[in-house]
Amino acid sequence: MNEPVGMIETSGLVKRHGSNEVLRGRKVLVVDDWSIDAPHTKRAIEVLEALGLRERGSRDERLLLVLDRGEEPVWKSFRNLGRRVQIVLPDELNTYDVLVNDWLVFSRATLDAAVARFTKQAEPEAGAA
Repeated sequence: MNEPVGMIETSGLVKRHGSNEVLRGRKVLVVDDWSIDAPHTKRAIEVLEALGLRERGSRDERLLLVLDRGEEPVWKSFRNLGRRVQIVLPDELNTYDVLVNDWLVFSRATLDAAVARFTKQAEPEAGAA
């Protein structure tokens, strides 16, 4: 991973996951802190470069960013980066979007929300045999 720029902290910034069949071959990142306080597309590009998700001179991989409604400056910073960056809310996350993107990028809050949502859906109904 490239050295982070600006206020991004290296310790605990990213954790890699990927045990589910849907995620097999997909790369998953969990970002503890986006370090974006105001909407700036240039800052979003710096963050992607710091995370190793964007390299100058090469075709960018497709990214699925799972953002929370409260992460408005982050959403506004990433929304202009083109078709190779897709933004969804945790409750909009679906198999198709995961499969068509190379990277699945969560914030800590959205990972917790997605896990809670999918765990709740996977639990058998009470009293079901």
